[in-house]
Amino acid sequence: MALMKEAILMTETQNKPKKRFMDTLRHAFAVEPAEGPFQPEDIALMEKLAQAVIKRQLATMAIMTLETVRPLNFLGSQAMVFFQPIISMVFSTEEYERFSRILERRQSIPMLIEIIEKAEDARIAKERELRKSPDHVGTHDNDLNVRDY
Repeated sequence: MALMKEAILMTETQNKPKKRFMDTLRHAFAVEPAEGPFQPEDIALMEKLAQAVIKRQLATMAIMTLETVRPLNFLGSQAMVFFQPIISMVFSTEEYERFSRILERRQSIPMLIEIIEKAEDARIAKERELRKSPDHVGTHDNDLNVRDY
């Protein structure tokens, strides 16, 4: 009986380091859980960026770039230091730091793409309505930079 208890104790002792190692390994590559919904200030900041992109008519390029870097959005948030002079044209220092933290979240890129797409759709709809209005007589489509999709 004592021999059997000793064998069980030895087996348990041998499995403990293996179990600890497996527990550590299991959590080594775990993805952090979602941080909850975006704050209203976060959404307002993303909308501000979207409006700046739309104003410069860079929606397509911005969406393509965001889709391309989506898997690397955490690294992208770290690379923002490099792009600070360009982004400072749109954001204040406080907004810039907040935007950097926003980009560290996985769901930030899809949310930003969605906001840019909605803003671009609104711009196109507005231009089409303007083109259809009676005041529009005598101007050319090229004057409005309207593209039919």
